[in-house]
Amino acid sequence: MDRHLPTAAQKALSLPELIIPIFEQIYTDDDVTVFHPPEDPDDEIYRDREWTLRSCALVNTVWCTLALRILWRCDNPAYENDHFWRLQNIHSARRRFYADMVEETTVTTHQSWSSHVPHVSDVEFPRLKSLRLQVDFLAAEIPDFRAPGLRELTIDPRTECYPDQVVDAATMGSVFERIGGVRAQNEFPYIETLVFADCAEVKGKDYERLKARLHHLNRIDDGRLALADYPN
Repeated sequence: MDRHLPTAAQKALSLPELIIPIFEQIYTDDDVTVFHPPEDPDDEIYRDREWTLRSCALVNTVWCTLALRILWRCDNPAYENDHFWRLQNIHSARRRFYADMVEETTVTTHQSWSSHVPHVSDVEFPRLKSLRLQVDFLAAEIPDFRAPGLRELTIDPRTECYPDQVVDAATMGSVFERIGGVRAQNEFPYIETLVFADCAEVKGKDYERLKARLHHLNRIDDGRLALADYPN
C-alpha cells in the first residue's frame, strides 16, 4: 500500500461540506472553550473560539480557506473597528481578498479617522450586508469605504458607555450628513433598513433630510430617538 495515498479519514476531513458545519459550530457555540496543554499542570490557559478557528487554519490549505471565511465574515465586537485594524496590517494589494469575506462589521466614529487607523481608506466590501455604526460623543467622522450591497444600517449612540448622557443633536446631525450626502449615492446606495439601537437627540430637519436621501428605505426603527426643536 502506498503510504502517500490519503486515508479515508483524511479524504473526509478535506471535504468542505463536512468541515464547514464543524467550523460553524465552533464559531457560534458560546460554550466552546479550548485549553492548551500547559507546562505546569496547575496552569490552564483559556482560549476562545476564534483562537480555536485560527489554530484550525494552520492545519492545511483547505482548512485555512474555510476558517478564514468564517473569521472574517463578522468582526469581533470586543475590539473597536476590528476589521479596519486588521486590514491596515495587510498589504494594500491583498486587502480586497479579505474585504470580500466581510458580511457584517461595526464602525465607531472618531474625531480623526486618518489618525485612528492611518493606513486604511477607500476599501470596498462587496459582500457587506449589515453595518453597525457606533456614534461616540463629539465624534462624527466615518472612514471612507464602499459597500454597494449594504442593506441594513444600525446607528448605535454609545449611551451604555455614558448612561447619564446621550449623544447630542449636533453630533448626530453631522453623522446624518456624512451618511446621507455623497455616501448615500456612491458608497452604500441601497440601504433598506435603518435602526437606532439606543437613545440620542436629533434635530427633526436633519433626520427628515437623511430619510429623504436614503431612497430605498422600507423599514425604520426609531423609537429611541428624541426629536429636539432647535433653531434652524
